[in-house]
Amino acid sequence: MPYVPTRRYQIPRAFELLRINEKDKIIDLGCGNGQFLTYGAKRVGADFVGIELNVVLYTIARINKLLTRRKGTITIKHGNFFSEDLSKYSKIFMFHMPTQIKNILPKLEKELQKGAKVVSIVFPIESPKLRLLKEEGDKYKLFLYERVN
Repeated sequence: MPYVPTRRYQIPRAFELLRINEKDKIIDLGCGNGQFLTYGAKRVGADFVGIELNVVLYTIARINKLLTRRKGTITIKHGNFFSEDLSKYSKIFMFHMPTQIKNILPKLEKELQKGAKVVSIVFPIESPKLRLLKEEGDKYKLFLYERVN
């Protein structure tokens, strides 16, 4: 899949929607250049984890991490997020195409703990196990979900 970065103006709003606090463990599935992670870690002392498959983007994310003064921790992993156990995360940030969402949905449904929050950029997630809490924006929408059942 081609790299399409999250629009910069969406990052603060996604951060607000997730209501991240110091007790949270957050993962960015396909973190690209790490801009959501660095934004969040500058503001709150939570644990931020990003996983990126593309080695160039992974390297840029690591450099951005090193250049960021932060309150929280940032861990950048190179690899496929399908091998990551999502049950340990309370907040999920993702920007994926509908075909990718369809592929990751069984993992989200199986591994997310009840009450975990998910922000999806642009594309909605259709699942009886993820309840839509909020939808906002026009062309570039933000969707906030909560794991139920």
